[in-house]
Amino acid sequence: RPVAAVQNVLNTTDRDDPALEMCRDHNIPYVAYRPLDAGLLAHTHGPAAPLQWLLSQGSHVALIPSTSQPRHLEEIVAAVQDGPA
Repeated sequence: RPVAAVQNVLNTTDRDDPALEMCRDHNIPYVAYRPLDAGLLAHTHGPAAPLQWLLSQGSHVALIPSTSQPRHLEEIVAAVQDGPA
């Protein structure tokens, strides 16, 4: 059976997953678990920082944001829509 996708922990504080390169090399979608660090990085480096990092991972990484609180996602989306301050 072909692999539909791979999911594993990948976020700005836990960046190392060897499966990321394997997925890129084999054109397999990678779904990052807690990619936005549950809002942690939004408070340290600004709301758009986690999403910018996630976007930099490549087109095979699925953009499925996950945070611990809905307001963190709202802050990140608002920061991206408004652009840099």
